[in-house]
Amino acid sequence: MSNHPVYTRRQFLQASATAASALMAAGVFAPSLRATDTFAPPVALFDKVLHQIKLSLEDSAALVEKAGLDGVDCAVRANDQIEPVRVKDDLPRYAELLQKRGRKLLLLTTAILNPSSPHARDILETARTLGVKIYRVAFIRLPKDSTPAKQIAELKPQVRDLVALNK
Repeated sequence: MSNHPVYTRRQFLQASATAASALMAAGVFAPSLRATDTFAPPVALFDKVLHQIKLSLEDSAALVEKAGLDGVDCAVRANDQIEPVRVKDDLPRYAELLQKRGRKLLLLTTAILNPSSPHARDILETARTLGVKIYRVAFIRLPKDSTPAKQIAELKPQVRDLVALNK
Protein backbone atom coordinates (compact mmCIF):
# COMPACT_ATOMS: atom_id res chain seq x y z
CA MET A 1 0.00 0.00 0.00
CA SER A 2 1.28 3.45 -0.95
CA ASN A 3 1.68 6.27 1.55
CA HIS A 4 1.28 8.88 -1.20
CA PRO A 5 -1.70 11.19 -0.83
CA VAL A 6 -4.50 10.81 -3.35
CA TYR A 7 -5.66 14.07 -4.94
CA THR A 8 -8.80 14.76 -6.87
CA ARG A 9 -8.37 16.48 -10.20
CA ARG A 10 -9.72 19.70 -8.69
CA GLN A 11 -7.26 19.54 -5.77
CA PHE A 12 -4.37 18.88 -8.15
CA LEU A 13 -5.29 21.82 -10.40
CA GLN A 14 -5.73 24.12 -7.42
CA ALA A 15 -2.36 23.13 -5.96
CA SER A 16 -0.67 23.49 -9.36
CA ALA A 17 -2.16 26.93 -9.96
CA THR A 18 -1.13 28.06 -6.48
CA ALA A 19 2.43 26.83 -7.00
CA ALA A 20 2.66 28.46 -10.44
CA SER A 21 1.36 31.76 -9.06
CA ALA A 22 3.91 31.70 -6.26
CA LEU A 23 6.75 30.95 -8.66
CA MET A 24 5.68 33.77 -10.99
CA ALA A 25 5.40 36.21 -8.10
CA ALA A 26 8.90 35.23 -7.02
CA GLY A 27 10.17 35.93 -10.55
CA VAL A 28 11.16 32.33 -11.22
CA PHE A 29 9.35 32.11 -14.56
CA ALA A 30 10.68 34.01 -17.54
CA PRO A 31 8.70 37.14 -18.39
CA SER A 32 7.40 35.50 -21.57
CA LEU A 33 5.54 32.93 -19.47
CA ARG A 34 3.69 35.37 -17.26
CA ALA A 35 -0.08 35.58 -17.56
CA THR A 36 0.06 39.33 -18.12
CA ASP A 37 1.73 38.83 -21.49
CA THR A 38 -0.49 38.54 -24.50
CA PHE A 39 -0.09 35.89 -27.11
CA ALA A 40 -1.64 36.78 -30.43
CA PRO A 41 -1.04 34.10 -33.04
CA PRO A 42 -1.87 35.06 -36.61
CA VAL A 43 -5.37 34.23 -37.79
CA ALA A 44 -5.55 32.60 -41.20
CA LEU A 45 -8.43 31.72 -43.46
CA PHE A 46 -8.29 28.35 -45.19
CA ASP A 47 -8.80 29.69 -48.69
CA LYS A 48 -10.33 26.51 -50.03
CA VAL A 49 -13.68 28.05 -49.14
CA LEU A 50 -12.87 31.08 -51.28
CA HIS A 51 -12.13 28.82 -54.24
CA GLN A 52 -15.35 26.91 -53.64
CA ILE A 53 -17.36 30.11 -53.98
CA LYS A 54 -15.32 30.91 -57.10
CA LEU A 55 -13.54 34.04 -55.89
CA SER A 56 -10.53 35.16 -57.91
CA LEU A 57 -7.17 35.59 -56.20
CA GLU A 58 -7.75 39.36 -56.24
CA ASP A 59 -11.17 39.05 -54.62
CA SER A 60 -9.81 36.52 -52.12
CA ALA A 61 -7.08 38.94 -51.00
CA ALA A 62 -9.63 41.73 -50.69
CA LEU A 63 -11.95 39.58 -48.58
CA VAL A 64 -9.12 38.53 -46.25
CA GLU A 65 -8.25 42.19 -45.72
CA LYS A 66 -11.85 43.25 -45.22
CA ALA A 67 -12.34 40.49 -42.64
CA GLY A 68 -9.29 41.77 -40.72
CA LEU A 69 -7.46 38.46 -40.93
CA ASP A 70 -3.68 38.15 -40.92
CA GLY A 71 -3.48 35.97 -44.00
CA VAL A 72 -4.35 32.66 -45.57
CA ASP A 73 -3.70 28.97 -45.34
CA CYS A 74 -3.38 28.53 -49.07
CA ALA A 75 -4.59 25.29 -50.64
CA VAL A 76 -2.04 24.24 -53.27
CA ARG A 77 -3.67 21.10 -54.61
CA ALA A 78 -5.44 19.94 -57.73
CA ASN A 79 -8.83 21.65 -58.07
CA ASP A 80 -8.07 24.12 -55.29
CA GLN A 81 -7.07 27.80 -54.98
CA ILE A 82 -3.63 27.25 -56.52
CA GLU A 83 -3.15 24.41 -59.01
CA PRO A 84 0.21 22.68 -58.38
CA VAL A 85 1.04 22.81 -62.09
CA ARG A 86 0.76 26.65 -61.95
CA VAL A 87 2.36 27.19 -58.54
CA LYS A 88 5.42 29.04 -59.88
CA ASP A 89 3.20 31.69 -61.47
CA ASP A 90 0.11 31.85 -59.28
CA LEU A 91 1.54 31.55 -55.76
CA PRO A 92 3.88 34.58 -56.10
CA ARG A 93 1.02 36.58 -57.63
CA TYR A 94 -1.29 35.64 -54.75
CA ALA A 95 1.43 36.52 -52.20
CA GLU A 96 1.87 39.91 -53.87
CA LEU A 97 -1.90 40.58 -53.84
CA LEU A 98 -2.04 39.74 -50.15
CA GLN A 99 1.08 41.78 -49.36
CA LYS A 100 -0.38 44.87 -51.06
CA ARG A 101 -3.22 44.61 -48.55
CA GLY A 102 -0.94 44.00 -45.56
CA ARG A 103 -1.70 40.27 -45.44
CA LYS A 104 0.45 37.15 -45.84
CA LEU A 105 0.60 33.61 -47.10
CA LEU A 106 0.96 32.07 -43.66
CA LEU A 107 1.04 28.41 -44.60
CA LEU A 108 0.22 25.97 -47.37
CA THR A 109 -1.99 22.92 -47.49
CA THR A 110 -0.64 20.49 -50.05
CA ALA A 111 -1.17 17.03 -51.47
CA ILE A 112 2.51 16.22 -51.00
CA LEU A 113 3.10 12.75 -49.56
CA ASN A 114 6.81 12.46 -50.32
CA PRO A 115 9.46 14.09 -52.52
CA SER A 116 8.24 12.19 -55.57
CA SER A 117 4.72 13.63 -55.27
CA PRO A 118 3.74 15.58 -58.41
CA HIS A 119 5.13 19.15 -58.32
CA ALA A 120 6.52 18.74 -54.78
CA ARG A 121 9.80 20.47 -55.61
CA ASP A 122 8.09 23.38 -57.40
CA ILE A 123 5.64 23.89 -54.52
CA LEU A 124 8.28 23.81 -51.79
CA GLU A 125 10.83 25.93 -53.65
CA THR A 126 8.24 28.56 -54.54
CA ALA A 127 6.95 28.64 -50.96
CA ARG A 128 10.49 29.01 -49.62
CA THR A 129 11.27 31.95 -51.93
CA LEU A 130 8.09 33.64 -50.67
CA GLY A 131 9.06 33.12 -47.03
CA VAL A 132 6.41 30.49 -46.29
CA LYS A 133 7.93 28.12 -43.76
CA ILE A 134 4.95 26.02 -42.76
CA TYR A 135 3.10 23.59 -44.95
CA ARG A 136 0.77 20.69 -44.35
CA VAL A 137 1.25 17.49 -46.26
CA ALA A 138 -1.43 15.14 -47.52
CA PHE A 139 -3.16 12.89 -45.05
CA ILE A 140 -1.01 9.84 -44.49
CA ARG A 141 -3.02 6.70 -43.94
CA LEU A 142 -1.28 4.16 -41.79
CA PRO A 143 -2.35 0.57 -41.23
CA LYS A 144 -4.41 0.15 -38.06
CA ASP A 145 -2.78 -3.18 -37.27
CA SER A 146 0.62 -1.51 -36.92
CA THR A 147 2.12 -0.16 -33.70
CA PRO A 148 2.77 3.58 -33.28
CA ALA A 149 6.52 2.91 -33.04
CA LYS A 150 6.48 1.03 -36.35
CA GLN A 151 4.40 3.76 -38.00
CA ILE A 152 6.82 6.45 -36.85
CA ALA A 153 9.76 4.40 -38.09
CA GLU A 154 8.08 4.09 -41.50
CA LEU A 155 7.34 7.82 -41.69
CA LYS A 156 10.78 9.08 -40.63
CA PRO A 157 12.49 8.53 -44.00
CA GLN A 158 9.65 10.29 -45.86
CA VAL A 159 9.76 13.27 -43.52
CA ARG A 160 13.56 13.41 -43.69
CA ASP A 161 13.39 13.41 -47.50
CA LEU A 162 10.79 16.20 -47.48
CA VAL A 163 12.92 18.30 -45.14
CA ALA A 164 15.93 17.76 -47.41
CA LEU A 165 13.87 18.78 -50.43
CA ASN A 166 12.82 21.97 -48.68
CA LYS A 167 16.37 23.17 -47.92
